[in-house]
Amino acid sequence: MVLHQQYRCAPKPAAVAVSVFVRMTAGAKPVALSDEAGLYTLRYRRADGSDLLVLWQTEGQSERTISGERVAAFDLMGAASSPGPTLQISASPLYLAGRHLRVQH
Repeated sequence: MVLHQQYRCAPKPAAVAVSVFVRMTAGAKPVALSDEAGLYTLRYRRADGSDLLVLWQTEGQSERTISGERVAAFDLMGAASSPGPTLQISASPLYLAGRHLRVQH
C-alpha cells in the first residue's frame, strides 16, 4: 500500500494538522473571526477564560507584534515555538494561547 511506503506507517500530515486543531480548540468557544488585509485571526475563549488565537494569512509572510500575556505558541503540526512579542505569520496557521491577546496591525 502506498500510504505505508510513503509515510512509513506514520499518519499523513493533514491528519496530524486536524488532530492538533481538535486538541487545541477542545472545550473552547469560537468568539470571532476577523480578516484584516489578508491576515486572519480566529479567536476562541477557553473554559478557564484564557484566549486562543489561530493566526494565518493568505499570501506571503509578515511579522506581527502580539500584546497580552502570551503563554504558549504552536505551529500547524503542534510543535511548540517561542511565544515572543513578535511572530512570523504565514499561510500555515499558528496557535497562540494566553490572556488578553491582541494582534497589532
